[in-house]
Amino acid sequence: MSGETSKKESNIGWYVAAVVVTVVIIAIGILSYELSLPLANPSTSPSPTPSPSPSATPTPATSPTPTPTTSPSGTPTALTLYAGSVTSGSGTYGFGNSSSNIISPGPTLNLKVGTTYTMTVYNVASIPHSWEIVSTKAISSSPMFGAGIDITNFIPAGSSASVTFTPDQTGNFYYVCTVPGHITLGMWGNVVVTS
Repeated sequence: MSGETSKKESNIGWYVAAVVVTVVIIAIGILSYELSLPLANPSTSPSPTPSPSPSATPTPATSPTPTPTTSPSGTPTALTLYAGSVTSGSGTYGFGNSSSNIISPGPTLNLKVGTTYTMTVYNVASIPHSWEIVSTKAISSSPMFGAGIDITNFIPAGSSASVTFTPDQTGNFYYVCTVPGHITLGMWGNVVVTS
């Protein structure tokens, strides 16, 4: 019996070593994955000139424009918006370039045809929100360029979500929150796509 016990005790060391190696491999995999994710750019810069507005409601000339992150070739350009209650503007809800500067309408997005973007929206509100690019200031079940984030199940309060898309046509469009009633409460902004 002591021979069997001795064999079991000598194998325990191998089992412990196998577990340690497995944990290290998993940790390296997680770290590699996190390092491969695009970084969000929370910095803002004011728009030098007012952007053309596709609606009768002009976007204020002082609205900041999200600044694309310079990315290495082949990786999407990162854009970030925050969704929540407004700090300035005409609506109850809106979008902004920081959690402390949410405006209604939200800041104008200036995009280029053929450039790939990853939009990350942080929901800093206490209720769900969403985000999509549309041709008219209305909810759509088919976002333009495939640019939609949780358009039917919504981004939970305190969470974030992302989408990667590439505009394929120029024009003036909108981004909106698809939660029923939120567009009329100010959750929209202009999207200007140029060549």
